[in-house]
Amino acid sequence: MKYIPPQSPIADPRWTLLAQGLARVAFGLPRRTKLVLEGEENLPSTPALFAPNHSHKFDFLPLRYLLLKRKMHLVTWIKAREFKDPRMAKVLWTMGNIPLSSRGFLISADFESLVGRRPTEEEYRRLRACVDEGHSLPRGEVYERMLTTPREMLGVSFDPGVMTYRQAQRGLYYRVMQGTLKLARECMGEGHHMHFYPQGAVSSRLTPGKVGVIEAALALDLPIIPVGISGCRETFVGQGALTRKGVIRVEIGAPIHVDRAQYGAGFRPFHPDDEDGFRELLQADADRVMARINDLVDPAYRFSEEAEYDGKRGIARFY
Repeated sequence: MKYIPPQSPIADPRWTLLAQGLARVAFGLPRRTKLVLEGEENLPSTPALFAPNHSHKFDFLPLRYLLLKRKMHLVTWIKAREFKDPRMAKVLWTMGNIPLSSRGFLISADFESLVGRRPTEEEYRRLRACVDEGHSLPRGEVYERMLTTPREMLGVSFDPGVMTYRQAQRGLYYRVMQGTLKLARECMGEGHHMHFYPQGAVSSRLTPGKVGVIEAALALDLPIIPVGISGCRETFVGQGALTRKGVIRVEIGAPIHVDRAQYGAGFRPFHPDDEDGFRELLQADADRVMARINDLVDPAYRFSEEAEYDGKRGIARFY
């Protein structure tokens, strides 16, 4: 499995130029998209973790553009799948992004590296249950290879005689996330803010939040700034970065502070054992963030029991 090199997005002082250029083309030209910023009094003066909804692939542009005009720089945590192409990885580093890996991505990437194809939905479900809950895998040549083949998992050696497949995958996840946190701390040291999508995949309406946003805030000791972005679906042309005439409203909410004491001094953000042990508490805090975002977006972007989820599902999330 090819390793994503640990490259700092702030090594080049010009790292925001491409993002600025895209944003200015979209929003800075006359008679183009109008941006409306509300809640400016809630903008932090020191590094914070911005947590917006995610209704379009390029909805980071209006938020970045508005903050760059106020000399505030965002570093976006982007799914690691986007860094698999070396050319795209270079662009993403230049724009000021860092890779975010999930357990599912690492399981799928390891499978593809070893077997030579993507896992089926059933294979992924079985492997995920093994890694998350310790379930036994069924008989079969593919599962046998996963369990018994010595290999490098993104820089972590897997020796079946020393550890189980489950132990290797859980250790890999924790190790990779420490690399992401290291990059995040470097960027914070330069005064940059973090940008994290708490709902994960793109969806036209809000979906339940992931616990990663809470773990990131705890690991970096940052307040969470909820952000509601409305109008992107109507304004962006298709799935690209071009926009048509319209209005995008960005509302900044009051900061949310996660109570570290309730997790205890020994809590290790992104450690699988601690994620599992504190799952209910982490999810409750994530739900609190999403509820605040829900109050900040227009009705058409809010949670809906009637509207069907239209984001990526299953294995498609990792490719």
